[in-house]
Amino acid sequence: MQALIIATIGFILVLLSFRYRALRHWGTALLLAFFLVVVSDQWVLSSWERGSSLGAINIFDPEYLLKRIWYIIPFGLVGAASWGTWIVRWVLSRRYKPLVNDYRTSTSVVVPSYREDPNVLIRCLETWLQDDPNEVILVIDIDDTEVLERLEEFSYDERVRIIPFKHHGKRSALGVGIHAARYEIVVLTNYDTAWGSI
Repeated sequence: MQALIIATIGFILVLLSFRYRALRHWGTALLLAFFLVVVSDQWVLSSWERGSSLGAINIFDPEYLLKRIWYIIPFGLVGAASWGTWIVRWVLSRRYKPLVNDYRTSTSVVVPSYREDPNVLIRCLETWLQDDPNEVILVIDIDDTEVLERLEEFSYDERVRIIPFKHHGKRSALGVGIHAARYEIVVLTNYDTAWGSI
């Protein structure tokens, strides 16, 4: 019974770590789980079994903690794996640098847009054009008349291709844009993703 209650507490905390942002990090969930497991075992459950009062057991007694050291090992292993993964990702992200070389090829940029803010879309479109792709294909929902009207100001630019399309989800819009692409590399991006210079 005691083991079942302890396992249930740990399982609930793991579920909470996925549900709430405050407990999203494994380190927080593991710390809370370890604390509650020790408290439930040494304080509440042990008191019930012995028929003693809650204050009669010192959960911070070193001898008690050493006897229950096996509780720490699983949490320590999972915590070390979690933090180790985070450290590796952090180190790799700090060492990352964009690859710059002399290789050149043709590119098509495909952007699905479903009733989005036209100001954001146009601002991002300007950053895409700064990188000089061969074409930018905008798959716009056919009912999004405001965006279609605002994009008319780019009609002078042959690189900008606008495809009105009755959207049935983002995947369908991407499929239309990919099939319309004419160049070697197809770059997929969101309507609100602005590109910076290297």
